Amino acid sequence: MTRKRYGVMMGSPYEIIGADLDDLLLGGDDDYDDYESGYDYLEGDDDDLDDLDMSGDIYDTLSGYDEIVGAKAKKKLSKAAKQIKALKKKLALVAKAKTQSGRALVRRGYTRDRALFLSFGSVELDPSATPPTDRASILANPQVPFRPRRLIISASSEVIVDPINQLVVNDIKVGKDSQLIASGGFPASGFSGPSNEMLFKADTASPGIDITIDLENTNDSYPMTVTVGMVGYAAE
Repeated sequence: MTRKRYGVMMGSPYEIIGADLDDLLLGGDDDYDDYESGYDYLEGDDDDLDDLDMSGDIYDTLSGYDEIVGAKAKKKLSKAAKQIKALKKKLALVAKAKTQSGRALVRRGYTRDRALFLSFGSVELDPSATPPTDRASILANPQVPFRPRRLIISASSEVIVDPINQLVVNDIKVGKDSQLIASGGFPASGFSGPSNEMLFKADTASPGIDITIDLENTNDSYPMTVTVGMVGYAAE
């Protein structure tokens, strides 16, 4: 017996002798792998979408086969039509993302660096407080890659004379990594005033990585307010 069906993907009529509708739509069990391999590009990555020609009427063709009888066939056609419609939408989004106002968008990395300032703000170190706050860590989070070169510290107190001379820097960290090659504090006065010419090359702090300064007031009785800043190279 000869039954006539329409070529769904090719868009042209042909004769099938003894064919089942499932075999026509999916190539049957034996030919299923061949059918799939011919349409692997439908599941490709975004780079493959550029080469995919969606200018035809595949969706219109699939959605127009109401004359094919059987709920199973209609379900498969409907599913294929939805997949192609979703793919068209994805292609449109890709095209929109690649162009803006007629210009191609090009992803660029950082192209230069500049010497810029990073503020840590101020902290009060008070050994007479309850509990004592004579030691504290102050931190900053740069919004672009930043490599510290110079630390700047000032200290003020209503009681202590030259409070900077009683202030100690216990550690400088970029992320979890200490920038000291050995444990032990060093005087903050080396980072204060006109004599501050101390330069160093610390690790680069990427966005999301904190830079932490560990400070200590060595005066046993009186508080001081400490303000910290840094100069370094920021990437742009």
